[in-house]
Amino acid sequence: MNGATKAGSSTLSPTLLGIRSLARKLCEEVPLMSSKASNKREDARLRAIRLIEARPLITQRELATELGISLGAAHYMLRALSERGFITLARFAQSSNKRAYAYALTPKGIAEKSRMARHFLARKRIEYETLRAEIDELSVELGLGSAIELNA
Repeated sequence: MNGATKAGSSTLSPTLLGIRSLARKLCEEVPLMSSKASNKREDARLRAIRLIEARPLITQRELATELGISLGAAHYMLRALSERGFITLARFAQSSNKRAYAYALTPKGIAEKSRMARHFLARKRIEYETLRAEIDELSVELGLGSAIELNA
């Protein structure tokens, strides 16, 4: 990327200026978390909530595998979701596996899932638009035309 497109530069291209405007607008609508680690944790929580909603009988081990995290981290996440009131846990008296639980989203959990999904989409739209603008600029720089023209 050339010096004219750096984030702190006052000579940003019109495309990147438009993306910054879009980012500001989205940030006003959905406050974005500041750190990559926070975003990653929230993404994992959203994926966990979506998995629980789709598969209430999922085990902690299956959840950990699906999320790509350790079993301990999955346990910690489920406990935190439960403590915050986003999920409830119920044991099965009739089950042969006495350690088995069924997880259910609470109304508060459904609202949180919706909030996190909006936040996720806002971040991904910004990432998409930023990447698209960089591709367009590089394509023009290399004399290939814009990415829109390349796809046509």
